[in-house]
Amino acid sequence: MSSSSPAPESISPLGEAFSAGPYIIAMERVMSRLETAERRRREAEAEQLSILAEAFDLAAAESDRADTSIPTGARGELAYRAVRAEVATVLRVSEHSAERQMAHAQTLAFAYPGVLEAFREGAISYRHTSAIVDAATVIGSSDAPDAVLRRAGYEEAVLEIAAQETPNRLRPIARRLAEQYAEVALDERHAEARERRCVYVVDREDGMADLVAHLSAAEVHGIFDRLTRMSREVRRAASGTGSASVERGESEVTGRSRTQDQLRADVFADLALAGTPGEAFAGVGMSAIRAHVQVLVPAEAVLPHALSGENPAGGNWGSENPAGGTRGLGAPIPAPAVLERYGPVDSETAGRLAGGASHWELVRAHARTGTVMSVDRYRPSEEMRRYLRARDQHCRFPGCRVALSRCDIDHTVDAVLGGPTATDNLAHLCRGHHTLKHHSSWHVRQRKGGVLEWTSPVGRVHVDRPPGRVMFVAVEPDSGPDPDPDTGPGPGSGPDPGSGPGPDPGSGSDPGSGSGSGAGPSPPPELQLAEPF
Repeated sequence: MSSSSPAPESISPLGEAFSAGPYIIAMERVMSRLETAERRRREAEAEQLSILAEAFDLAAAESDRADTSIPTGARGELAYRAVRAEVATVLRVSEHSAERQMAHAQTLAFAYPGVLEAFREGAISYRHTSAIVDAATVIGSSDAPDAVLRRAGYEEAVLEIAAQETPNRLRPIARRLAEQYAEVALDERHAEARERRCVYVVDREDGMADLVAHLSAAEVHGIFDRLTRMSREVRRAASGTGSASVERGESEVTGRSRTQDQLRADVFADLALAGTPGEAFAGVGMSAIRAHVQVLVPAEAVLPHALSGENPAGGNWGSENPAGGTRGLGAPIPAPAVLERYGPVDSETAGRLAGGASHWELVRAHARTGTVMSVDRYRPSEEMRRYLRARDQHCRFPGCRVALSRCDIDHTVDAVLGGPTATDNLAHLCRGHHTLKHHSSWHVRQRKGGVLEWTSPVGRVHVDRPPGRVMFVAVEPDSGPDPDPDTGPGPGSGPDPGSGPGPDPGSGSDPGSGSGSGAGPSPPPELQLAEPF
């Protein structure tokens, strides 16, 4: 099954800026009908899942044991196969597909009934339920009280986010939340998985083959980033004065212009076979290029006060150290480190990257709201860019997850119209949505805390909240009052010193987010440390 993005959070009447012409009126009617159809479809899909869960329970009831929710024993297995075949014929799908749908339905009905109810009410889509269940694999399906409490805690935390985000945006958030309720800690699972690292060959047709390397996520993303930087450097060489084919990014064999994928492959082959870029890349200066990966690390994972059990928010952590140790029944553990464009990584990898980083950024966020309050760095840099990177994480058009390296920093109110160059008037937009904002009837205004309110050509309002609020929010909020994001210690309440209205400071790729490198050395990995207030 598939499902579209969730229904808009709110709908505004046609405003004064939108003339109620035939096109606008017709479009509004179409969108209203689409909303109704989507809501009915979600209700029907939720009902189908409930029925499939009942079918699963019928098979389980035939098990040799009467106290199980899963078909067991010879009788239960045979009953399950019979039910699965019946479902497949009714739905006209394969038995494999029927088994997958029944398993998903049973997981929702048994382990996450609140998710199924939210689906039935139309608050989330089928794809939302898949993202939630897929991420929850690490939590386990045990009937033990601890497992039941952990699943309930995860369900409550993830549903609050799912109702506001698209399935694509929800997936990395759900993975991070699930790790806080995992049955087996990520560090332990990673240590076991790392023992299976390997490199193998898969032969393909037409004289080609695949070389597959199974490595840690940080290593793989670092390798890919370095290859990308090198391939871009080859293209930059085209603006030089030489006439070699490398400056045109051409293949020595065919003379045809190479794509970036082809350039990455060629650089990889040279590095693997010769240890250095080959003669085809001579003079490009790529030997100095280093990989750039960005990891968000919880402060307690690396800062000294965490090791002493001191709570940076005040007081102490109690008898248990969140950086390592036991936890209460069903209680979450601190959020894991997060590798940009991948997801949670183990603390050993995060610590190794932190130890080799040329600088750290300390991102302070309020524990209850997740609002980014300030960004400090142990080496001076562009304060506003740091703040915006920590707050935005990706393109800020609703549902878009284009990485910051492919985004511009846009003035919400154009600088030429008097909009200030301040963090409460700046946000990251990918090139496509940047163009849409300036050259179509879409409009956006920025509210407190970096919340963007987009208005479509027919007057519908779509609210996009800063993903930083989700990334930094604590599962167990403190009892302090919520701060006003506009009056917090962050740099978002006034213009950047020395920068007046003018071109967007981010016209082009963000240099701090892995967008590329010149011939000179790139900095070691950049670490962000999230410390809740």
